[in-house]
Amino acid sequence: MDNPRKTSVHISSNQRRFWTLSQLGMDDGAYNVPLIIAVEGHLDKSLFSRVFRGLFERHGALRTVIDADGDGNPVGFVNDLIGLELPFEEEIVEGRDEAINRSQAFVKRPFNISQDLPARCLVTTYPEGTVIAFTFHHHAVDEASLSIIVEELSTSYEEGGVTKIAENSEDNPEYYDWAAWQDEEFKDDIQAALTRTLNRISPAVDENFRIGEVGEDHQAGIGVDVISIPEGLHSGMLDLTRSQGITPHSIFTAALGMTLNSISGARACLIGCPVSQRNLEELTSMVGCFTNTMILSITCNPDMTGKEL
Repeated sequence: MDNPRKTSVHISSNQRRFWTLSQLGMDDGAYNVPLIIAVEGHLDKSLFSRVFRGLFERHGALRTVIDADGDGNPVGFVNDLIGLELPFEEEIVEGRDEAINRSQAFVKRPFNISQDLPARCLVTTYPEGTVIAFTFHHHAVDEASLSIIVEELSTSYEEGGVTKIAENSEDNPEYYDWAAWQDEEFKDDIQAALTRTLNRISPAVDENFRIGEVGEDHQAGIGVDVISIPEGLHSGMLDLTRSQGITPHSIFTAALGMTLNSISGARACLIGCPVSQRNLEELTSMVGCFTNTMILSITCNPDMTGKEL
């Protein structure tokens, strides 16, 4: 089969960061976004494979790889559907537990974002049902994208694999269209922010500076720790949110800042919090990574109360 044609496109600031991390060897599955769906009864795998292909027809972000151009700068390349072999795999196992185990192993497989499409699917069938495992790379999706994808998969499967795409490209903007707009709209701000960042970090970078390897513990947990909150503490926290008109996120952020300041002895720390950039109507049904990191400055003084913090 001939290799599909590729068209160069703009990439977003998020995609540039993911590409940089991959070049530093810091993307060994850490930015996989898994989605596992258990289905009882029969699944028409032939129909579902067409439904899966429909996702790639509708969303160019899922056909985009990120590689360097001739000058070494990251660029997006969108694969044409003609001649494109999609990463769709099928397995048959004896029971549900084995299907779940195969799916969990599948979603941990890392991506090479310069070569691999940022979406893959494994359909594992056992006598009583099917487990469908998807993995996406974060450069192509965010949490809202998963809801869009599940809704489209369900609707398309019920309608027999029909793929609906607007004939007018203006009615069906792609993620790279938004990236192009972002580049043009904020080009001066981006350059100024880059200059400020380089000025801030340059004093700390010398010939001994290096990027350390990602530890095995971090890889196994993919940077996520789950904590259990005692029932009494949880109830008190909810009472506090209602009485003060704040969110649980605000409480956890303040507590984390207080803990970090106490451990380090510093009076201020910076905490990165994920925020969504889906503030335009045109983005509500678009698959892509619109999550960004907002830096919060947490300042603690010895005489401050938790409420004041």
